[in-house]
Amino acid sequence: MVRYRGKIYMMNESVNIPYTATGQDAILKIYFKKEKTDGDYVIGQGDIMLVPGTQLAENEIELCRFKLKTGARLRGDYQNFADLATEYDTINTINVLYAAPYEPTLSPHITRYFAQEALENKLMQPFDYAFVSQCAGGEPVARMLITAYTAARLGLVTNDSSHQDMFRHLTNILSDIRQGKNMATAPRRSSGRKVLVD
Repeated sequence: MVRYRGKIYMMNESVNIPYTATGQDAILKIYFKKEKTDGDYVIGQGDIMLVPGTQLAENEIELCRFKLKTGARLRGDYQNFADLATEYDTINTINVLYAAPYEPTLSPHITRYFAQEALENKLMQPFDYAFVSQCAGGEPVARMLITAYTAARLGLVTNDSSHQDMFRHLTNILSDIRQGKNMATAPRRSSGRKVLVD
């Protein structure tokens, strides 16, 4: 089920998408056609297609991407959280816009994986538990919460983060947790005043 421009699209049957290993980026996406009117009904349709590259048009939504080497098998089982971003032969869903209130967010599969790996460590700070508990439930975690947590945990000053940014920040946080690092001190903003000494 996909929500596109305020409307719900349903896929009633499975679809087989043929592909050939090229070693280059490929993206699986839904291409939404122009709506048609049939009497009292408005009909909207979308086609699932696999194309080279990673570009999306305004009327397209990403389902996943990958680079498959010749002779390799495309896999969707991961060794650890960082493995979700492995460049070759791995299904990558980091850039998929998952539905959540107000704005799209990371897939619950990603945030739950983060929680699972974080909870394997005994070195978490009390600050981490509130965020990790949100992730562990398997429900979508609001984008605003992810960006606020990662900014506070890493001491970043940022207004917005892409999906790649959020994933990279979560990966860095897991590394810090394993090493027992405390929450970073938030960077101070300059007041703009200068003192000159002669």
